[in-house]
Amino acid sequence: MSSSAGTSLIMAELPLVWKIIDWFDDWALRLATLASLFLTSILMLSAETRRHNKYPFAMLLLWAVYQVQPKVTEYALTHLSISSTCCTSTSAHEQQLVSFWAPFLLLHLAGPDNIAAFALEDGKLSWRKVGKALWNIAQGLYVMFKYIYLCNSGVLRSAASIMLALGVARYLEKVITQLRGNFDNLWHSGDDSKQKTSTGESLGHVVISSSSRQHRHGKEEEETTLLLIYAHTQFLACGRRAMADSSVEKDSPNYKIGWEIFSALDAKEVCKVAGMEASLMYDVLYTKATVVHTWGGYLLRLVSPVGTAAAFSLFLVRGHLRSFEGLMG
Repeated sequence: MSSSAGTSLIMAELPLVWKIIDWFDDWALRLATLASLFLTSILMLSAETRRHNKYPFAMLLLWAVYQVQPKVTEYALTHLSISSTCCTSTSAHEQQLVSFWAPFLLLHLAGPDNIAAFALEDGKLSWRKVGKALWNIAQGLYVMFKYIYLCNSGVLRSAASIMLALGVARYLEKVITQLRGNFDNLWHSGDDSKQKTSTGESLGHVVISSSSRQHRHGKEEEETTLLLIYAHTQFLACGRRAMADSSVEKDSPNYKIGWEIFSALDAKEVCKVAGMEASLMYDVLYTKATVVHTWGGYLLRLVSPVGTAAAFSLFLVRGHLRSFEGLMG
C-alpha cells in the first residue's frame, strides 16, 4: 500500500513538474537576456574593485560575475540561433523583436571599457578566443539573416543593421585588447621603445627641468600633472619594457634607459612616476585602454551614441507604423 501511495503521489506531482519545465522553456531566453544585462551592469560598476583590491568580498563577486556573464550571454545567443520559429508563423512579429536582442548580446560579450581581463591568464590562448568570438559573431549574423533580413521586417532591418555593426565592432575591440595585453606581445612592443624614447625623453626633460620645478614650486597639483605627462612619454621604455623584462643587468639597454629616465628625478618624484607607470600598466593588462585611446577607439565611441539613438528612433517608428496598420485594419 505504501508503494502504491508513493507512486500515486509521484504521478500527481508530474503535471506540476511539466508545467515548470514548460514555463522555463518559454522564459529561458528572456531570463538569460535579462541576466546578461544585469551581470554586465554589475561588471561595469564594480570593475574598479580589481584595480584597488581592497575588499575581498567585492573581488570575489567581480570574479564570479566575470566568469558567469559571458556564459549566460552565449547561452542566450545560442538559444536564438537554434530557435525553430519561422517567419511564416503567427508569432513572426514577436520572433523578430526577440531576434533584435542578438546585437545587444554581442555588446554584452564586448563588456565595459574598464575591464577586459580579470587575470594575466586571460591574455593567453587569445587566438582561441578569436575563433570563439568569430563563432559568436556568426551566430548573431545567422539570427539577423534568418529572422530579420530575410523577412518583411521593415525599418527594423535598418535598426538591427546599425546595432549589429556596433556590436561586432565592440566585440572585436575586446578581442584585440586581450591580444595586446598578452605578455608576449608586450615584449615585442617594447622593441620599439628605443626608437620612440628620444622624443619622449626630450619632452620629459623639459617637464622635469630645474626651471619648471622652480615655476611649479608649491603647486602640488601642477607638479603631479607634469609628472603624469612625463610618465606617459616614458611608458614604452619604462612601463611596458620593465613589466615584460624585469632584468637588472647593468649591460641591459632597458637598465640604461630606466636609469636615464629616473636619474633626473628626486626620490619623491620617482615614487610618483613609478605609481603612475603601474596604473598605466594596469590599464594595458586589464582594461581596453590600448584600443580606446586610438583613432579607431575614439571614432567608435563618437559613432556609438549616434547609431544607438538612430536605431532607437527607427524602433519607435516601427512601433507607430504597426499601431497605425492595426487601426487601419
